Amino acid sequence: MKKLLFIPLLFLTTLLYASPNNSMSILPVAVDRETIEANDENDRNSTIASAYNAHNHTDITQLGTVTTGVWNGTAVPVLYGGTGSTTASTARTALGVAIGSDVQAYDADLGTISALANTDSNFIVGNGSAWVAESGATARTSLGLGSLATLSTINNDNWSGTDLAVANGGTGASTATAAKANLEMYAGSQLFTGSGTFTAPTGVTTVYLTMVGGGGGGGGSASAGNNGGSGGGGSEAIINYPYTVTPTSEYAVAVGAAGTAGAANGNGGAGGNSSFDSTITATGGGAGLFQGSAGAGGGVALDAVTTTAGGSTGIRGGNGASYSSGTGGAGGASIYGTGGAGGAAATGYGSGGGGATAGGAGVAGGAGTIGFVLVQY
Repeated sequence: MKKLLFIPLLFLTTLLYASPNNSMSILPVAVDRETIEANDENDRNSTIASAYNAHNHTDITQLGTVTTGVWNGTAVPVLYGGTGSTTASTARTALGVAIGSDVQAYDADLGTISALANTDSNFIVGNGSAWVAESGATARTSLGLGSLATLSTINNDNWSGTDLAVANGGTGASTATAAKANLEMYAGSQLFTGSGTFTAPTGVTTVYLTMVGGGGGGGGSASAGNNGGSGGGGSEAIINYPYTVTPTSEYAVAVGAAGTAGAANGNGGAGGNSSFDSTITATGGGAGLFQGSAGAGGGVALDAVTTTAGGSTGIRGGNGASYSSGTGGAGGASIYGTGGAGGAAATGYGSGGGGATAGGAGVAGGAGTIGFVLVQY
């Protein structure tokens, strides 16, 4: 009797498997014929996975990946190492590297600028066709600034040149007090048209004085004859003169009286002086005389006064005019008023009255006008 030798036949088949990361795997699986027959008879609905597990392959993630072919699955998300996109543009956006919003697009100018030498004190200047690195010495010409070396310099925040004048857009001063005076920006002021006392406010150490004396009165005409009177003189004026004071201290203020009008056959009266602290004085105008010389303009006493920033020396008033036969001379003007015509009173402040014009009887001349003192701080 012959014996048959049964040798199990092995069949090599393959499994197509989709891994959890969506890659496709071709799995070579060796099974024997009996297993296939058993599976066919016992479980014709078994899955590829169950067949794979039947041969003790339980870790499905150990499978290889598809490296060729056409991908037909869903785009792999960023979470699993993909881009979650199917185009380069949307992939850049998903990865946070969108050009123009997340990253700078290439620019040829940026490349040129980055290649320039970063030497100390160099800076970038456009020359019309390219970007170049220049130093202060060459850049001034490129920028049309000329040579800055000829100008005053600023060192340690201090200006070493002359104070910039008001006419050139500056204040003309190097202290706040002087600057306010030059720009006529005062915190307070007090005008005196009669004598009185000024009390310096707390914190005020400098005041600025503007004043004018009284104008001289015009002379009268003769009661007989054809001779008129001469005009009175205008007063001196002082403008914006700085004067040091002590806070809360009192200072005497005198205001020049108007020169009286000359009666018929009489001389006019001289204008009174205006002053501050009995130190700074604006001289009043001289009197017009009866049939004599005209009143002199005030100012002789203070012509030599010298002031600092913002102030003026004494400005003389105008001389009165002499009479001409029967016509009286006009009064002299101040910078704050107008002298009177023949026989007329002056107007404004510190001006001289006109001399009387001759008539059938004696005539009085015109009176001068009072002065004032303005204190600003």
